[in-house]
Amino acid sequence: MLGLIRSAAQLGSILDLYKPLQDEGTIDRFRLVTWTDQVDRHPGLRKKLDEHGAELIELPPIPVKTQGNIIQQMRQFYHGLLGLDRDAYVLKTRTDLVIEPDFIRTLARHKKYHEKVTTPHRVFQGKIWV
Repeated sequence: MLGLIRSAAQLGSILDLYKPLQDEGTIDRFRLVTWTDQVDRHPGLRKKLDEHGAELIELPPIPVKTQGNIIQQMRQFYHGLLGLDRDAYVLKTRTDLVIEPDFIRTLARHKKYHEKVTTPHRVFQGKIWV
């Protein structure tokens, strides 16, 4: 997960929703990449992340003027990928976005048995699903 933490309660609910996916081995780990001040702005969030075994990567904002946060997001994505195996599958998502767990199971199941993933959208046929 990348980006600004808009709601700690919502992020906690997402982690709770995805916990069975981790328990059954569909998801190997959670990795949250955000700015250095984000987690501590939300009381109890650091503990919640620890309870779920989430890896936390906190980066200081860089003083680059661009439209929106594209440079920050690219940097967070880069740091989120560091240290992963070259053949790892990555599901990149936002801290406030829920992806249906059964859809994640479908993606995970197909990646293990097929070179290409069969989904209604061609964008999901690669190794990184955004």
